[in-house]
Amino acid sequence: MFGNSGKIAFVDLKTRKASVQYFNEEFYKKFLGGSGFGAYFINNFVKKETDPLSEENVLVIASGPWQTGMLPGCGKISIMCKSPLTGTFSDTSAGSNFSVHLKSSGYDAIVIQNKSDKPVYLSVSQDNLEIIDADFLWRLDAYQSHEMLVERYKGKNISTLTIGQAGENLVKFACVVSNAHGFGGRGGAGAVMGSKNLKAIVAVQGEMWKVYDSKKLSEFRRDLFEKLKRANVFNGEGTPAVMATLERLGDVPIHHWLKDEWEEGAKALSSPRYTEYLNAKSRYCFGCVIGCHRYVESPSGYKGIGPEYETLALFGTNLDIKDLDTVCAANDLANRYGVDTITMGSLIATVIEGYEAGYIKQSDIGFVPKWGDRDTLINLIELTCQKRGIGNIVSEGSKKLLSTFNMPESFNVSVKNLDVPAHDPRAFYSLAINYATGNRGACHQRGASHVGERAGVLNQFGTDIKLSMDSMENKELLAIRSQDVACLLNSLTICFFHLFGNLTADDIVKGINLVTGWDTNIEELMKTSERIFMLQRMINNKFGFDRSDDTLPDRFFKAAETGPRKGKAPYDFEKYLNSYYKIRGIDENGKILPETIKRLELDKLDMSYFCID
Repeated sequence: MFGNSGKIAFVDLKTRKASVQYFNEEFYKKFLGGSGFGAYFINNFVKKETDPLSEENVLVIASGPWQTGMLPGCGKISIMCKSPLTGTFSDTSAGSNFSVHLKSSGYDAIVIQNKSDKPVYLSVSQDNLEIIDADFLWRLDAYQSHEMLVERYKGKNISTLTIGQAGENLVKFACVVSNAHGFGGRGGAGAVMGSKNLKAIVAVQGEMWKVYDSKKLSEFRRDLFEKLKRANVFNGEGTPAVMATLERLGDVPIHHWLKDEWEEGAKALSSPRYTEYLNAKSRYCFGCVIGCHRYVESPSGYKGIGPEYETLALFGTNLDIKDLDTVCAANDLANRYGVDTITMGSLIATVIEGYEAGYIKQSDIGFVPKWGDRDTLINLIELTCQKRGIGNIVSEGSKKLLSTFNMPESFNVSVKNLDVPAHDPRAFYSLAINYATGNRGACHQRGASHVGERAGVLNQFGTDIKLSMDSMENKELLAIRSQDVACLLNSLTICFFHLFGNLTADDIVKGINLVTGWDTNIEELMKTSERIFMLQRMINNKFGFDRSDDTLPDRFFKAAETGPRKGKAPYDFEKYLNSYYKIRGIDENGKILPETIKRLELDKLDMSYFCID
């Protein structure tokens, strides 16, 4: 087999034993890698009644064939589990060279089962897996853990996945941190690692698996890198470059989505001021030409990883904060603890709102929370990640916070308990359907439909979709397209931002064929990605999710009174949700139809179909 070794490792933390199972090529064609593998194994091993923080949950770490080719955008690793925050299928990804190192070690994926009786880390090297005591790492933050492991493996080229204290403390939106600069943030995979006493995973660089046509692949890789470099995505300033522009479109969270415009705040946090004030430089993942990560040096003395757009928005304008030093300090703190900054920023705003409305008392918090206040932001991150005081409640997510303090549903800004990211469905109507039907909850990365509304980048993956910004017409089609493209990219595992650099559908097809020797095309790959998306939904159906969970928070149906979104809000939501279901092959209750399951061959998932003795 070219492009994939056919080997998937199964690691039992309880017995400290690992085994290898070989899978046939049909398995790879049906599920590709990354998120597709995660869906397959979670469907096979995780039950409806499984507590996500129990040893019965599994953690799947997977790469894809794109890593074998070391093609642009290959610096992404996919991490899957049953989410402790949402209870749904969850996949998250982090940028670094971990995925390439994993692939070069001889394994296409690792399925981690059960729980160690004490802290351990997993070492993955050429055809070898070892479970090693990690008492010396426990209670260290995610960055310190990485640094300790780099020192321990001095002389070897390694990559790491670590958790901070938030993961150890089972904060339900704890993230997984790769090489102290990439963050698998959403869904709480860090808490699942913590629940298994798994502090870190180390991948040691080995010898990359063979590809189908190395000469043509080398030429293609060189030409593709050159093409993507010329695109100059984000003008070399990373995602902070879009902050002011998105505010002008009404797409930025301001005062927890309750206000409509704040030009001053957005400009203060956006490039060019961000770049100039913080002396920001690009930091690149392996195989990247975009460099969206920022390394900053603030006049206040901070040096390190700088906040990206989502954090600038949720820790910044969302909380009425426009001070870059404050956002940098909070971002660094959250990153070291290992906690999702989107969920964290949203929940802090909910606490402030709840206090102002009288549902939460000063005695519940220990201080008076305020908008635009550095101390409120920092203190609530500390309390949450340490699970002290009100932080114990915040660490559980939005539903627990609202129910504990008897706050009405109007305060909720989550879908399936995953807080809405920094893109507004009132600015891009397709996000209403996309967020509501997202398999991990509200997400702009597992369906970047807002990108399709502003640019035609998604049309190349199927027939053209006719759209109008101020109409709901065909937005359900765009939501479907964007979700399927996201599944394709997260299974192959390719960084989405490379589409902005003119990575085309044809490029993806050519790259995959040169790596694997397949004779696939974009229609076949899109059917595969549909299968993967619907398998994820089938898992959620098994876990008890249905139409009642495919909702959008109330405040996103309220039109703005001023600014670029004045008078605009998604409308006829149920009509377009019904249309989405019909096109997808889902019944009116949100359950996948039997004929859809058969068409996508989701009735043939037993491992006996794919395992090689």
